[in-house]
Amino acid sequence: MKKKPQTTRARAPAKKQMSRRSVIPPQQTDTPQRRRDILLTAVALFSEHGYNGVSLRDIADRANVPITLCSYYFGRKHELFMSLFAQSNDDIGKRLVELRAVVDEPVGKNSLERLVLAWAEPVLRMRADPQSESSAILVARALWDTAEEAQAAIEKFYDPIALVFLSALQKIMPDRELADLVWGYEWALGALLMHVADKRVERISNGQVKSGDPSKCDMLIRFVCAGLRSIPTTREAVNT
Repeated sequence: MKKKPQTTRARAPAKKQMSRRSVIPPQQTDTPQRRRDILLTAVALFSEHGYNGVSLRDIADRANVPITLCSYYFGRKHELFMSLFAQSNDDIGKRLVELRAVVDEPVGKNSLERLVLAWAEPVLRMRADPQSESSAILVARALWDTAEEAQAAIEKFYDPIALVFLSALQKIMPDRELADLVWGYEWALGALLMHVADKRVERISNGQVKSGDPSKCDMLIRFVCAGLRSIPTTREAVNT
C-alpha cells in the first residue's frame, strides 16, 4: 500500500511583539503636561541613579502620577528609557551633519580643531542650559552604565557620531593606525564626559571650579587636540 505524500503546511508569519501598554482608568486624567512631567522626571532620576537604580514606580511617585499612566504613555521601563534618547534625535542629526561637513572639507591646518569643536560644543551647550542639563548628564552616565538597556541606547543613538568622528580623524591623520585613533577617541570622550558630569571637581577645587563650565570649551578643545596629536605615527611606532 502506497504512502500518501506528506504535504508541507505553510507556517503563519510570526506576529510582531507589541508593546504592552496599560489602559488609563476613567478616573485618571490624560494630559500632555503629565506626559511631559513623566519624561522630565525620568531624565532627572536616570541621570542621578543610572538605569538599574530607577523603577517605573520611582518615576511615577516623583512625577506625582499613577504608575499606569507611565505604562500607558511609554510601555515598560526600557521603552521609556529609549524614549528619552529618541527625544534628542533631531539634535543628534544636526551634530552628524556638522561632523560630516568637516569630513567633506579639504584637510587644512585647523581641521582637527574644527572637528573637535563640532563634536564637543553641542554637548557643552546642552550641559549649560538648565532645561537640557539633566539630558546631557544622562548621556554621560549611560556611556558608563553597564546595563544592557543603557548600552543599547548608546549604540543606537551615539555610535553613529563616534563612527563619523573616527572617519574624519582618519582623513585628518592618515599616518596613524585606526586602532590608535579609536583609543584616542575614547580618551577624548572621557575628558568630555568628565567635564560634563563629574561634580568631584567642585570639591577638590574648594568650589573654585564648576562642573560643566562652558567657558572652558576652548581649553578643553586644545587639550583634546593635543592628546590626539600625541598619538604616534605609523613610522614612529615602528621605530620605537
